[in-house]
Amino acid sequence: MNPEARPRISVLIPVFNAESTLEECLGSVMGQSLESLEIVCVDDGSNDRSLEVLHGFQKADARIRIVTHARNQGEGAARNTGLDRARGHYVFHLDADDLLPPTALERLWRTAVDHNSQLVKGGFSMISETGETLGGKLGIPPDVSINTSLAESDFLKRIPGSHCSYLYQRTFLEEHGLRYRTDMSIGLDLVMLAGALTLASRVSLIPEVVYCYRQTSESATRGQTSLSMVREDLQTKGLVHDTLAHAGFEDAARDVLRRWDWHISAFWMSLPEDLDPAELKKVFQRWRSMIPGGFVPWTPSSPLKHRYFLTLILQRRHPEAIAFLEELRSGIPFERHEQVAQRCADVLALAPEDAEAALFAESQGGCAG
Repeated sequence: MNPEARPRISVLIPVFNAESTLEECLGSVMGQSLESLEIVCVDDGSNDRSLEVLHGFQKADARIRIVTHARNQGEGAARNTGLDRARGHYVFHLDADDLLPPTALERLWRTAVDHNSQLVKGGFSMISETGETLGGKLGIPPDVSINTSLAESDFLKRIPGSHCSYLYQRTFLEEHGLRYRTDMSIGLDLVMLAGALTLASRVSLIPEVVYCYRQTSESATRGQTSLSMVREDLQTKGLVHDTLAHAGFEDAARDVLRRWDWHISAFWMSLPEDLDPAELKKVFQRWRSMIPGGFVPWTPSSPLKHRYFLTLILQRRHPEAIAFLEELRSGIPFERHEQVAQRCADVLALAPEDAEAALFAESQGGCAG
């Protein structure tokens, strides 16, 4: 294809049984102020009316291209198919239940052209199942530099967001062979994003909302925790950590472990009632193997009960960790337990500078050191 004839942006939409939201999603793309688009929809073996909806929209807009998978292959494979078929100068990922504000792609495109960006990230918002905005704008702090890189930006070292709200330069992705993993179902977007950020030297950040993420009853169901989800979540954390570490971003890699303590702890603490000690021990050991010696994997804002729980696992006190989970299920608050002073002392043994644990232990009559 003649480079001048290429669309400015390829919008890539994986579709699987999305008939209830697909019409609104496609409408938000077709109504963009930037008209030089192609909309690559990958139907990943849907068994509802999704493909019929796609063909109906294609008749109304020639920019829509449809690719079909004969059977469901998963999110990673669908996204990779979209990348393989994309012809635009830039690519943008959109989920079939989410929406774009009318000027989102034009704002991203103009920033990319003005600054020769390899990636451009904007803000995003959360919307309800009926399209109502939930909370305010998310994503870009007001004090960050518009042009930066992972080496320069503390904000980017947190691997902010998923692939949504990022515009990618297609030749940059092709040059580095960046694709999604097909062997996982949780966090594959974060693994992809971490790889891209370690390689990009020109990342632009803009405050405007360019993506509306929809919270649905189905996404809430997907958010329910299971032991297999905990394993996959650990796999994601490990892959993101290793990607950053192998690229020489050791501080960012350790920050990943430290900042995600809430997610890890909350996952474990919301497991179903029927705890399997043998399986939990395997998960504990996997997490423990990721933590460097002498490293404290939590932040000062982490709840004290999380810090204590992680302390038990770091010290390989698995029966106590499982008993602690059972205790939390029974409704006994951490702060009211008769041994809370000793628990805070256990935390202090690993993190002597933990001011909150020290004060709490001392107030309970325990040893603060």
